[in-house]
Amino acid sequence: MAYDPTLSIVPDGMLQDNVIIVTGASQGIGAAAAYGFARAGARVVLAARRGELVARHAERIRAAGGTAVAIPSDVADEDSCRQVVERAVDEFGRLDGAFNNAGVDQKPAVLHELTLDECTTCSASRPTVRSSG
Repeated sequence: MAYDPTLSIVPDGMLQDNVIIVTGASQGIGAAAAYGFARAGARVVLAARRGELVARHAERIRAAGGTAVAIPSDVADEDSCRQVVERAVDEFGRLDGAFNNAGVDQKPAVLHELTLDECTTCSASRPTVRSSG
């Protein structure tokens, strides 16, 4: 089934002017979320390892009248996560939320058996989100 970027996961205007980071935004659920958040009025920061793909998605969002920036990044690298948050705040003045969708190589496990460290790979956005209200 082909992805239809006109479909929305959030009602139009519901996220007007909110700044949202979407990790894993190069394809699949992450890309769909980025399009949906943009359609709902959010200013979207698309982050993923495959920079050329997030750049293409950001361009499509802008061409449709939305606001988006693409940042090549790797959620397995804490400095990379921190740079995504810093760039979002530099670009838009704040950060309202993060859709942490990116996957990292991790051993298969039952969810309730994972440790907190295994569940929180990229936590660099926490202080900024809290400080912006």
